[in-house]
Order: sequence, then C-alpha cells, then structure tokens
Amino acid sequence: MADPVPGLEPGGPPITLSVKVFAGLREQAGWAERLVTMAAGPAATPQRLWQILRIGQDGAEQGASLAGAPLQMPLPTSLGWAPALADGPLPRSVRVAVNQRFAEGDQRLEDGDEVAYLPAISGG
Repeated sequence: MADPVPGLEPGGPPITLSVKVFAGLREQAGWAERLVTMAAGPAATPQRLWQILRIGQDGAEQGASLAGAPLQMPLPTSLGWAPALADGPLPRSVRVAVNQRFAEGDQRLEDGDEVAYLPAISGG
C-alpha cells in the first residue's frame, strides 16, 4: 500500500506514484524509493510533490527506519510530513524525470508514473 501524502488538496481520484531520490537527495531524505498516493488533477505535478515531500528543507524527514519500503500509514508531522509549502519552483540544482525521461516540474502526473529527483552532478 502506498503512502498517502498529507497536505495535498483533494482534486480527483487518488493516483499512486513511485518516487525515487538519488545521491545527496537520498541522504537528505533518508530513503531511496517510496510509493506515494496523492490526488489526481492539475496539482499532481513533480513540483507539487517535491513541496510536499520537503526533501532537503529544515524539518524534513531524516533517517527513517522504513527507508526504501512503501509506507502503510501517513507519517506524522513530527517526522517532517507537513502541509504543503507555498507554490514555487523546484530548486535549480534538482532535475526531475518522469518515467525515465527528463521533465518539467509542472508536468501533470498520472497513476503509475515513476518520478525521480536527481541532484546536479559535476565531474571531470
């Protein structure tokens, strides 16, 4: 069963998404992959999902014991799953991919989509 994300406005039937975070974002979140349920509709975007997950923000979830496993129940606010932040863009240092293709933060998500957040990586 997927993790219902608190703080999302009702807007349609629920959709289930596979959410993945990589590299430093994985370290900040304390997990690598989660199944998440959110309401369908115009608000179901990678940008909105990022705001709800609060990865890399003060109070964000750190070191969850369920890392990598789908959650069976909503996480309490004390673990950083708080209501949505004001609308804003994804950080410039984060790329998003939907179904293994780079995408914009405002792309509408559909049931079964895989959403991946990737930090900027430099190398030489």
